[in-house]
Amino acid sequence: MIVPECRLAEDVTFVFDGMIWGIYIPYSDLTVNESATVQIGSSVGLGAVRVPETATEGNFYYESSDTSVVTVSSTGRITGVKEGTAIVTVTLKDGVAGEKTKTVSVTVTDGIVALKFAEGTVLTVKKGTEKLDLSGLTASLVWASGKTENADLTNAEIVGYDKNTSGESEVTVKLTVNGV
Repeated sequence: MIVPECRLAEDVTFVFDGMIWGIYIPYSDLTVNESATVQIGSSVGLGAVRVPETATEGNFYYESSDTSVVTVSSTGRITGVKEGTAIVTVTLKDGVAGEKTKTVSVTVTDGIVALKFAEGTVLTVKKGTEKLDLSGLTASLVWASGKTENADLTNAEIVGYDKNTSGESEVTVKLTVNGV
């Protein structure tokens, strides 16, 4: 027995799955970004979408051309493994429209993920000192790939320093490198 609960503005197809009736809308294609960029160790979604977006059938499948550069999960999240480029193939299938395939060019980049000071680094200043002098400190830039290099602290910004506070306190050191 079918009991109408609404009035539809367009013709639709219903499918019975053995338990309930559901609206059936087939896909005709898929859309996905043509390219993506991800940093080593980070993940982003590819944004694959059925056309029309209201389609009720079809499953996505993902495959990386080089898993040493980028991996892709069953849900379409890509993760950067090492610097380079790879192609991720997105396939939509298991529907009446057949198999639809698109590719995404993925670029994996290396980037700075931390500024690290030597273990036990302490900067001692007298109360009332206007500006902290970091010239005697050594720090390293840590990249997503694991490499490190010496950091130039000349233009570093100190956040959380109060010249009127006595005692021990923590500050944040911000350093801009190549616009990041």
